[in-house]
Amino acid sequence: MQPIRNDHDLQQAILELEKQKSDDGQALRDQWTLTKQNLNPMTLIKDGVKDLFAAPDVRTGVVKGLLGLASGFVTRKLVVGEKPSTVRKVVGTLAQTGVTSLAFKRSDAIQEKGASLLSGLLKKMKIGN
Repeated sequence: MQPIRNDHDLQQAILELEKQKSDDGQALRDQWTLTKQNLNPMTLIKDGVKDLFAAPDVRTGVVKGLLGLASGFVTRKLVVGEKPSTVRKVVGTLAQTGVTSLAFKRSDAIQEKGASLLSGLLKKMKIGN
């Protein structure tokens, strides 16, 4: 800033400071908007899911297990149905065990399909950009 020697210099300095104040205020509002978006619960969940699928060490163990358990559980529910009998329960348990084992062994292929389906679902829900 230059030294102020007369009224004209003072007016120029005031205008510069007001512009700087306006620019700083706009930058602060922009940062606040960005912070609110990043702390949105859906954004946090979306980023967490992305991180989970991006981390190879976590993905290998946890996701394989979760995929196996989830697919086995769904299979058992489909086999047993609404009217569970003893035979259906036994067949459902056997199917659950087989599908869980198969899904655990072939989790890489399932992950590729599941990640693309999840991404598409999140975009339809307007969660992902």
